[in-house]
Amino acid sequence: QILDINLYDAFDFFFSKFKENKNESIYLDRTHNIEINLLNILAVLSVVIQHIVLYAYIGNELLLGRVSIADFTMFFTAVNYFNSVLSNFRKAFSSYIPMTLEAQNYIDFLETPSVYKYVDKTDKKIQIDCIKSIEFKNVYFKYPQKSEFVINDISFLISPGETISLVGQNGAGKTTLIKLMLGLYRATEGQILINNCPIEDIDIKSYWQCCGTIFQQFNIYSMSAYENITFDDTKATDIDDVIEQCGLTAIFEREEDGIYTELSRDFNPKGTRLSGGERQKIAIARICYFNRQFLILDEPSSALDAKAEHELFDFIEQIQRKESSRIVLFVSHKLSSSVRANKILFIMNGNLIGMGNHDCLIESCSEYRELFMLQAEKYIKRNAK
Repeated sequence: QILDINLYDAFDFFFSKFKENKNESIYLDRTHNIEINLLNILAVLSVVIQHIVLYAYIGNELLLGRVSIADFTMFFTAVNYFNSVLSNFRKAFSSYIPMTLEAQNYIDFLETPSVYKYVDKTDKKIQIDCIKSIEFKNVYFKYPQKSEFVINDISFLISPGETISLVGQNGAGKTTLIKLMLGLYRATEGQILINNCPIEDIDIKSYWQCCGTIFQQFNIYSMSAYENITFDDTKATDIDDVIEQCGLTAIFEREEDGIYTELSRDFNPKGTRLSGGERQKIAIARICYFNRQFLILDEPSSALDAKAEHELFDFIEQIQRKESSRIVLFVSHKLSSSVRANKILFIMNGNLIGMGNHDCLIESCSEYRELFMLQAEKYIKRNAK
């Protein structure tokens, strides 16, 4: 961010924005404080008038001998106590509204109904230990408070052993489709079936135990590489093979603590900072370590160079060959991954406009063919030279 500001000489722009918003904030604070102070002045005046009237009355009663000194003292104490309670109530009430406004987002979050709940073994949800099929039947989806559908009447079937490439341009709806597939979103219309059962009837936690994912926005945590990959701090598992397969061996061989090197310097000055491609390799190592049946790779090569991307696809093919029931789904706007897939789902504007292997779509889907040739053109011209 600082580099962008310096490179594009944007300091004056952001500073002017800061002053504009700051001045507006100061004006709002001043107006609010004036209103509060006026209310406080009125409250103090009412208390003063109340004291004058009451003390004049009880003092007159004391002079006329109608009340004793003890009664006067008791009355004086009671009035002060009542005013103290009233003042505290007024202060608490005046702070209640701003505190409520500040906490409103949190309150709204707490009041949001849960779509899926982790339940005990006595619940009727269906437990699964493997994925036999994933099927979309005429699925539509739109975001809350939106009128337009971002997923429109999509139907397809995924079976064990398949390599699927979900492709389309940016904003086509690929990531939304993945979140529907994982049960993170619920379909507005249509059905999503896992092993021929509606996803709403499946115990979602048992389903997730079959899935390994890398989203576009994955997290690398401020802890060791070992902990980032295994989510375990016992150091009881050997992950050298995973580290080697994912091309991370050379990175940690040069570190004093090896795979136990922290991947930030937030808590340890001896920690290391990884490049974008190295961080992506950590995320890939994580799903390889957990060895789930259904692997979902959302833009897995976006931060990798051409050689690392080729090695990644070769590695994924190897781990799929080791287990015939493995399902691998690549999500990308680049069509280089689609050539390796035995099924391609081509998405455009939330619609499934092509399904089949690469050769089939080149022949039958003009939009896919046009996009593929557009991306391949620069390589073809380069080779021609």
